[in-house]
Amino acid sequence: ERCAALMAEVHRDFAEFSRVALDARVEALAIAAMERGRLRAVEALHIGTAQAARVALFVTADPRQALAAAAAGLATELLEA
Repeated sequence: ERCAALMAEVHRDFAEFSRVALDARVEALAIAAMERGRLRAVEALHIGTAQAARVALFVTADPRQALAAAAAGLATELLEA
């Protein structure tokens, strides 16, 4: 029952997502993030996509990605386990 409730919440969250095209601008922003700090491509793409989408808050559990997102000018929240 708890799993079903969590999955219902995930579905509600996903319904609110918007799609951002992986275009040349996102790629350039991702590459810039990689040049500023040591990131894997997927981490950098998340940052570049967030920048292109002009998100109000970038949330991550990865301390390295949080630093890179903040350096890219994103308001950032680091979730701690």
